Amino acid sequence: MLKEYDHENHIYKIDGVIVPSITQLLPEQKFYVSDARLAELSEEGRDNHSMIKMFFDTRDTCNDPMLTALSDFVENEAHFGELICCEKGLFSEKLMFGGTPDAIFENAIIEFKRSFGNKQYHALQIAGQQILAVENGLMNKTRKWIVAWYDGEKFRKKNVYNEQAEIIFKSLLKKYYIDQAVVKYLEG
Repeated sequence: MLKEYDHENHIYKIDGVIVPSITQLLPEQKFYVSDARLAELSEEGRDNHSMIKMFFDTRDTCNDPMLTALSDFVENEAHFGELICCEKGLFSEKLMFGGTPDAIFENAIIEFKRSFGNKQYHALQIAGQQILAVENGLMNKTRKWIVAWYDGEKFRKKNVYNEQAEIIFKSLLKKYYIDQAVVKYLEG
């Protein structure tokens, strides 16, 4: 199967067919900020993820305080194992969806956030990432589903593992495809 990931537009295709991303499958989160502020925060998030990827690619902190804190964080969390991939578009041919995990280690999946947020939402997101990682042979299942965020001095972390999250994620995926079939049916 031919798999294509358009990073700029965040589009995943399998054999020319657009498949949903993990983010598209998750329930919409409500943000109580202006559209301008939300756009600003999104841009900041993209910049931070680019810097984190650059760090993992080069291991250079560029004397940036956040990257120095990330280096310390990764060094202190040796039980995560070796980094397998970072910001890599992955596909599930079996379930027909895609996603780009922030960081997959031998023994952990890490999602970098601006702040902690909603534990159940994060668990759904990482459940989808784990499905991708396991199907692509990158790792075995793990219970180390880590949300990490920089507090201005150091990285903090919480494990958001939830044994129900994978079942709920797969249900969201089924719902997506049912909704698509209904729309197609109604269009005649």
